[in-house]
Amino acid sequence: MLDDAVSKVLQNKTGPKMVAVAPDATVTYAVCLMNHHGIGAVLVMEGEALTGIFSERDVLQRVIEPGLDPGITRVADVQTPGPRTIAVDERAARALDIMVEGNFRHLPVVDQGSVLGALSMSDLTRWLLGNLAPRAR
Repeated sequence: MLDDAVSKVLQNKTGPKMVAVAPDATVTYAVCLMNHHGIGAVLVMEGEALTGIFSERDVLQRVIEPGLDPGITRVADVQTPGPRTIAVDERAARALDIMVEGNFRHLPVVDQGSVLGALSMSDLTRWLLGNLAPRAR
């Protein structure tokens, strides 16, 4: 119901729970991954550590607008560093609040420092609509 934990929303995701790139990956590689998986952001991971998130918005504002070459620009140079995260046992409604307040569409999910995946605004909208829609009897 509306008090579901983030873990339930992550478990019921229709797409991949996590797609990540290394900080030294090129923007072109990251964009190809996003396109291949039909997602709007990738996590930037150095080993097991989350160093940032790289989204469609980053491509537009930090690569295209300043005229950088995506084939040679490293994700580490244009990522959003230190992204906000949410614990897996927090409520899904809190994840939605965080994303609306921060004006972003992707939120990494962590459990005791380990990254488990990421939720998108679409994931949370699907969850919300599923809880608000009348149940078939």
